Amino acid sequence: MSLVTLPAVTTAFASDSFSQKVGDQYIWELKVAPPGSDLNIWKVGDQLKIVISAANKTMIGPVLWDILWGTMYNNSAANRTWQLLQPTDIICYYNNTKGWYLGDMYAYMFMFIPHNQTTVNSTLFWEFAYILGLMGDFHYTWTSGPHGYDGTMTAWNGSATGDLGQPKYEIQFNVNGVLQYSKSYNGTGSGWTLIADWELLSGSGIPGFIAIPLLLVLSIFVAFQLLRAKKKPVAI
Repeated sequence: MSLVTLPAVTTAFASDSFSQKVGDQYIWELKVAPPGSDLNIWKVGDQLKIVISAANKTMIGPVLWDILWGTMYNNSAANRTWQLLQPTDIICYYNNTKGWYLGDMYAYMFMFIPHNQTTVNSTLFWEFAYILGLMGDFHYTWTSGPHGYDGTMTAWNGSATGDLGQPKYEIQFNVNGVLQYSKSYNGTGSGWTLIADWELLSGSGIPGFIAIPLLLVLSIFVAFQLLRAKKKPVAI
C-alpha cells in the first residue's frame, strides 16, 4: 500500500500528461494463459477491472507529480461477481522533467501512459533492459504511432527469429494513452509462440470506443515487483 494520502481534489492535467478521468473504467479478459507456469494464478476467461478513483497533482519531496489513482477488481469465469482485488492506490506518476513511473497498483502493469513519446519510450527501454538485459542478448525497438506516444514497443532476447526458450514482448498504446495490447511469446527455435493474451473488453472515457485487443504479460508481473523500490519516487 502507498504511504501517500489520497487527496480529494481532481485536477485536469496538461496535454502531455495522462488523459484518464475520475470514474473511467477499463475491463480486460484473459484469453490465453501461460501453460504450465507457477505464475499462472489467472485462468482463461477471468476478468480484471480498473476504476480511476482520482487524478490529481501531489507533491512528493520537491517534485509536483501528476498521479493516477485506481481501484482494482476481478472476477472469474466460474463466478461472474466482481471482487475487490486492490483498494485505491497509485497506478502511475508523471512529471514532464522527471519522467513516468509506475506506482503500487498490483505489481507492475503498463496500463496508462502520459502523452509524451520521449518519456514513454525511455521508461520502457530501461524497464525491459533491466528484465531482459540480465539474460544477455537484449534487443529493443519503438515504432511511433500517429501521435507518437501511441506507438508499439518490442523487446526480446536472442535472434529476431525466436531462439529456443527466449522471451519476446510486444506492447502497444492507443490514442488515449491506454495499453491497447501486450503480447508475450516464447521462442521455439524457428519462431515465436504466444503464451499470454489479455484483451480489452470495454473502456469508458474513450469517444467512439470499439472493443480493442489488449494483451497483458502475466509472466513479468512478479519480476517487475523487484523494480518497485528502485523505480518509485521517494519522498525527501
